Amino acid sequence: MAQSIIGRAAPDMELEVAVAGGGSEQSSLLALRLPGQAMVVDFFAPWCKACPKAGQKLDQLCLQYGDRCQFVLVCVDGGVDEARAFAEEHGITHCKVASVVDEDAPESYSVSGLPHHVLIAPDGTVARNYEVNLPEDLEQVLKGGEAVDILSTSSIPFGCSRISAQYKELEKQDPLLKENPRRWVMFPLQYPEVWEMYKKHEASFWTAEEIDLASDNKDWDTLSADEQHFVKHILAFFAASDGIVLENLAGQFSTEVQIPEARAFYGFQMAMENIHSETYSLLIEQYVKDPRKGTTFSTPSTRCRP
Repeated sequence: MAQSIIGRAAPDMELEVAVAGGGSEQSSLLALRLPGQAMVVDFFAPWCKACPKAGQKLDQLCLQYGDRCQFVLVCVDGGVDEARAFAEEHGITHCKVASVVDEDAPESYSVSGLPHHVLIAPDGTVARNYEVNLPEDLEQVLKGGEAVDILSTSSIPFGCSRISAQYKELEKQDPLLKENPRRWVMFPLQYPEVWEMYKKHEASFWTAEEIDLASDNKDWDTLSADEQHFVKHILAFFAASDGIVLENLAGQFSTEVQIPEARAFYGFQMAMENIHSETYSLLIEQYVKDPRKGTTFSTPSTRCRP
């Protein structure tokens, strides 16, 4: 990961900026910002599923903050025509829209995942990079608040890697993980797309008793010894692995994730993992006639051998 640029002068880059009437003009990123203005940069790509919503949010903030902050959408994969088409398709009309001239230029902000937001303070320094909590962080810099360096080595606990420290800090603003006092109440829905996936999962419910294994032994006997060996090991792996997945869901996902729609999904997934584990075990009972088959149900061990 590139060295942190929080608190340092914002790197500049050449852009092709869309203008009214369908044309474009050359400019630099920082030249779009008036003296004393803050700036929010949204690096995006037309194919990014999360980018339209992020761009639309900035478009609304652009109306709210007016001349106090410049909002710029910068396309990192495609030219200015693709950037303009993206804005038109998603109703983004107030932000400046541009594309990079040098495709490597976004690396100066360590752009990798999209959308990637950068908040530049009125003094031209980078206040936040990648994870920007809007409008709170913008309000802070407009009031003269200090930049927050989530990669500052002085704040990294002993024994914790730089990347781990970064992600622990980012998790504090993650909408899935940050404290939600409404996590026990399902309605009104806040994340309808997550709820839709839960309902799809619910509609796919099945039980182990629905599977008819009566005629499988005849087909099993036609397999070679090597083929039977392979299938038995696959079944043994999944018979134990579903229990591990279940424990992770119960001990981590369903407690750390704070949105009720996702919790509903994980709760139903736990029920299905039990059914999966039962089914794999029934398949082993059906196919493995070896009296030592009890070892097939052994849980994988992480202990080192002597």
